[in-house]
Amino acid sequence: MMKGKFYRFHRVIKWFAIGLLAVGMFAPWGTAAIAQLPPLPTFQDITRVSNPRIRARACANLFCAPVRLDNRSILEVTSQPTISPDHPQDFDVQQRVQRIEKILMSIVAAVENPDTLGIEVGIRNDETVVYAPEQPQIQDQVIITITDFDSLHQGQSKKAIAKQWRDTIYQELYHSISERRAFQQYFWNRKLPFTLLFLGIIILSSWILWQVQKIIDRENQRIQNLSQTATDIIEADPNYDPKIIPKSRLKFGFNQIWSRLPNLSPNQQKQVIQFLRQVTQWGQIFIWLGGLAYLLYYYPATRAIGVALGGVPLSLLVYYLIVIAAIKISHLSIEYSLQEWVNQSLFKYPNSQQRFLSRQITYTAALKGLASFTSYFIGVVLTLNTILSSVFNIQINEILTGVGVIGFALTYIFQSTIKDVLNGCLILWTDQYAVGDVIAVENKSGLVEYINLYITQIRNLDGNLITIPNGSISLVENMTKNWSRVNFTIEVAYDSDIRKAMEVMKRVGEEMLQEPYWRNLILELPQVLGVDAVSHRGMLVRIWITTQPVKQWEVGREFRCRVKEAFDREGIKIGIPQQTLWHQGYHHLLDQNGNHGGEFSSSVN
Repeated sequence: MMKGKFYRFHRVIKWFAIGLLAVGMFAPWGTAAIAQLPPLPTFQDITRVSNPRIRARACANLFCAPVRLDNRSILEVTSQPTISPDHPQDFDVQQRVQRIEKILMSIVAAVENPDTLGIEVGIRNDETVVYAPEQPQIQDQVIITITDFDSLHQGQSKKAIAKQWRDTIYQELYHSISERRAFQQYFWNRKLPFTLLFLGIIILSSWILWQVQKIIDRENQRIQNLSQTATDIIEADPNYDPKIIPKSRLKFGFNQIWSRLPNLSPNQQKQVIQFLRQVTQWGQIFIWLGGLAYLLYYYPATRAIGVALGGVPLSLLVYYLIVIAAIKISHLSIEYSLQEWVNQSLFKYPNSQQRFLSRQITYTAALKGLASFTSYFIGVVLTLNTILSSVFNIQINEILTGVGVIGFALTYIFQSTIKDVLNGCLILWTDQYAVGDVIAVENKSGLVEYINLYITQIRNLDGNLITIPNGSISLVENMTKNWSRVNFTIEVAYDSDIRKAMEVMKRVGEEMLQEPYWRNLILELPQVLGVDAVSHRGMLVRIWITTQPVKQWEVGREFRCRVKEAFDREGIKIGIPQQTLWHQGYHHLLDQNGNHGGEFSSSVN
């Protein structure tokens, strides 16, 4: 039942797309119709919302603000700062802009035929003005008065400025009146069909992305099923290669992606699929938001709303997509590149697999953190630039200039942080230690759990997590790099056969080496070095056992237990401290007890 409904829905969408294509091909668009389409908004149009309070800016000792018509900036006027505790400094220039825009909009609303429009330059009350003379639908009225501040700011005479502004105002008024007249004349046969066609394109594009999402979901499910199947097969066949994954059933698409990236693990393939899923989801939002913003911009009456919708929100959405894409792509590239580096390095150093895997984990975390920080920093700068310039009329370069001035002070303040980062780079570059190593830094020791360019985190035997700034690490002791060693010593009693004891210890080590589990942990035949010291406790015998990294404690515990059991079977005694005490008696005390006074000795074990 559901399948039949989906098939009918699919057919409806298909014929709807064909209908849109037919309308687009055979509708009477022509050159005249295309000429009526509004141009795409410029960057200034989409990043500045029509708000008379936020457009002014300081220019030298004056304040400047743009005059807008249909949300298009046509000219810039100036005024001196407002000196009043009740108003901001740009109050006068804001009031002037509002008066001019109100007059321009009244002319646009009154004039029906743009060919009857007339704009002139004249003198009114000893001031140079641009005015609209009396004509059909409008009375004689002054549009703008050129002030001394305008002349000072433009660097031209009032008369020259008036002529330029007259031509600009005439062209912009003519364009706005013509646009409204065309909207009224061609709404049913041009404007409305174009709107419907554009909405159809938005719906069709969104539907296509929805279909792509379904394909991506099926591919994601396929990889998850294969991963589970691979896990079950590995339990039965240890030689199974989990990278051998059957191809997708899709003839085009993911097979081409996986063939160009043959060494991607299933987990990395899942990351690619999740990234594509996010791109299609945000792509739908972008299509709807951008499409509706353009349709609103298409009509003069809603142009300000279109600019507001397609300005800051659309820009922030684009920045977010750029940041997310940069993070996902950089993370995947880092993982893929480091995996290739490990694979190539293992051909040269096949016995260092564990070391390269530890370095891969360490480098991946550090480089991912750096890539994320860089991407977020760029995104924050772009976001601040958009918000500050559109809402508060502050340019980000002005802020960065101020930051550059205090850069030296910030460098001094954060010199410890800079030292941490530089030393972190050296630690990673020289491979002093990696995640999974056991290190000792000054009087702190533990297992390295996390490392980046700034800090190193280790966990000690008590389970405490210790965070060490990289800049404070000057001397580090790595106990598990490449290989480890059991440095085992035991004291044998004097009355035991020392050579027999060494032979028993050697035999215990060889027996452990013959067992499969311990053979994988012990790299070399145990070396009995001999008697290292002779003391009152006994004879000190030392043995070295080379193990895999971090396995020296496990091997050492088992070896000690077996040596103790072997010594008990062979009758070999562990050394015990021995002392000889000399006693000198006191004659008067001995006489009282009835004993012979003098000296005697006693040996105490």
